[in-house]
Amino acid sequence: MKMLTRVLACIAILTIACGTLLAADAHPERAITVGSGIVHPGHIEAKLKTIYTNLGSSTDAYYSANGWLVAGSSSALGHIQWIGMSFSPTKKATATEIQIALLYDNSGTNAAEVVLAADSSGLPGKTLASWDVKNLPTFGTCCKLITVKSKKGVKLAAKTQYWVIGQTDSKSDTSYDTWNYTYNETTGGFAYNVGSGWLAYDSDLSAYGVFGK
Repeated sequence: MKMLTRVLACIAILTIACGTLLAADAHPERAITVGSGIVHPGHIEAKLKTIYTNLGSSTDAYYSANGWLVAGSSSALGHIQWIGMSFSPTKKATATEIQIALLYDNSGTNAAEVVLAADSSGLPGKTLASWDVKNLPTFGTCCKLITVKSKKGVKLAAKTQYWVIGQTDSKSDTSYDTWNYTYNETTGGFAYNVGSGWLAYDSDLSAYGVFGK
């Protein structure tokens, strides 16, 4: 009986250890394609104040061939994958517009949800504003951007972290989209959620800009 107890205890320890390793190896899924080579100049708002941006020029706003998947629970991915990118305004501001390199990856509903959120202990927190978007440009092309606007605007504090999130909701549950990387493929910390809460990750950053007054 003592031997059986020891064997069962060892199995339990190994199970926990394997689970820990699997959790440590978890990572968001990315999309890869071949760029079309055809450049459609995108519109980057010039009259508004730039609160944060990692977008390139209108003909090189983002990297067209790679990005992080943004998918719903009923998508081809088989589970949700939401991506959050953080920014911190240098001065207090009011965000009235977000431009994001969110593209349709030819599966499911051509739609998504864009969210502006507060921070919660270094991860996305309370939603401050959200927008349903549709008719996304096709993944592999450049450089059309999805633009969302807030007439009232969202007040942002100086030197405080906020998040722009590409995600799905009930209207885009089958969506299989891609949030393309920055034009110069910068890397850094961001967050992702595959159904069990937000997790921190460090890798390629996705392209977007926050503008306002």
